[in-house]
Amino acid sequence: MDYNLPQDIAGYVEKYCQPQHSLISRASSYNTPPREAVGWATTPVRKTSTTLRILSPGYGYGTGEYLKIANLFENAWAHAHKALPAIKRIFAVELPDHLEDSYSSYKSLLVQTRGSPGVNERLVFHGTPRHCSLGEWESWTDLCSKPLCSLCGVLRESFSVARAGTAPDRNFLRFGYGIYTTNMSSKADDYTNDLPYFSNRVLVVAKVLLGRASVLHRTTQTLLGPPAGFDSVLGEVGMDLNYDEQVLYRDDAIRPAYVIIYEPESLAY
Repeated sequence: MDYNLPQDIAGYVEKYCQPQHSLISRASSYNTPPREAVGWATTPVRKTSTTLRILSPGYGYGTGEYLKIANLFENAWAHAHKALPAIKRIFAVELPDHLEDSYSSYKSLLVQTRGSPGVNERLVFHGTPRHCSLGEWESWTDLCSKPLCSLCGVLRESFSVARAGTAPDRNFLRFGYGIYTTNMSSKADDYTNDLPYFSNRVLVVAKVLLGRASVLHRTTQTLLGPPAGFDSVLGEVGMDLNYDEQVLYRDDAIRPAYVIIYEPESLAY
C-alpha cells in the first residue's frame, strides 16, 4: 500500500524530533522568563536596614565567630574589682549596604595613603545605654525607636561624631569631639546601664579603622580632629589614663560589628 510517503522519511522524522519541536522543551520554555527578566532577577538586592544574627556557642555555623568574640570580651576584662560577667548571647550586626559601602570606601582610601598595614583595623568595645529588650532572647532582635535608646540608634545608623558629648553625664571629652572606644571590655562596661526589668547589660563590639594613630598620654580636650598627619588618637595608659582608649573623628571610620549580652557576676544566680 502506497501512502505517498517521501523516500527520505527518516530525515523528516529526525528533524522533527529535534529539541525545538519537543513537547518537553516547549513546556519548559513556558516557565522561562525573557532574557531581560533573568537579568533583573540576578541583580543583587540592596540591604537597607540593620539586622542581628545570633551566633552559636556550640557546634555548627557561627561557632568559631562566637568563640572569637567571647574570648576577646573575657580576655579584655581588666578591672580587678569587677568579677568577670557571664555571657548570655552574642549577635553579629549585619549592616545596611550604604553603611558598609562608606566604611569600605574609607578603608580603600587608607590603603592608598597608608598602605595595607597602615589601615590598622581593630575590634574594640563601646558602651552605651540601652532602653529596650533587644537581645534578651534569641528572637528579640528588632531595633526599638526610643530616642533614649542609644544602643538601637548606634545599630541602626552607626556612630556619629556629632553626638559626641550629648549623652547625659558624659560630656567630658578627654581628647575632644570624637567617637570613643576602648580595648578593655571592663572599661566599656562603665558606660552601659542597668534596667529595672532585666539583669543583663549590653556592649557593642565595633570595627574601627585607626589608620595612623597619634599616641597621647595627657588630656587634650580642645581637639576637633586628630593632630595633623594622623587619622585617629590613641590615649595610652600614663599620666591621665588608667585604661586605654581610641578616638575616631570621622563617622565612616567605625561601624558596630557585634552585640554582647552579658550578666554581671554580682547579679548572676
